[in-house]
Amino acid sequence: MIKRILCYYMIFMISCLVHELGHIIMAKIFCDIKNYRIEIGIGKSIIDFKKFAIKSIPIAGHGYWELEDLDRYNKSNKLRKIMPTLGGPLFSFVMTVLLIILYKGNSEPNEFAKHMMLYSIATNASFFVATILPLKYLYCSSDGMRILNIMKTVEDK
Repeated sequence: MIKRILCYYMIFMISCLVHELGHIIMAKIFCDIKNYRIEIGIGKSIIDFKKFAIKSIPIAGHGYWELEDLDRYNKSNKLRKIMPTLGGPLFSFVMTVLLIILYKGNSEPNEFAKHMMLYSIATNASFFVATILPLKYLYCSSDGMRILNIMKTVEDK
């Protein structure tokens, strides 16, 4: 039982990391950011480095870059603004597809591995759907809502 809970925790954290890395990698490609930080979870830090932190409660993640890079981002055109925001859902989708291919290609996994693989697929698919839909949550908006808001802006540089 504890083994399963720890595996669920790890799968969720890895899925969250992949999603946040999507944002950061796309921001590096399209906005040429230099300074960034990824935080996975909320609450007290378990692991804390300069560019990466794991928190105790695996509910959410956040990738962000420093103000000097945000200035460059704010001056960029719509495509350059959309791509870093789209990076998280895109990486979650790609991870889902890769996990499905891996699952289908594995002819005889044991029951535990099969269960964990299905949970990984469901987690990444959920990340994709929950973030690509334009929704407003309690304290923030989804990536889809941010993309929609960027598309609604009048100016395009």
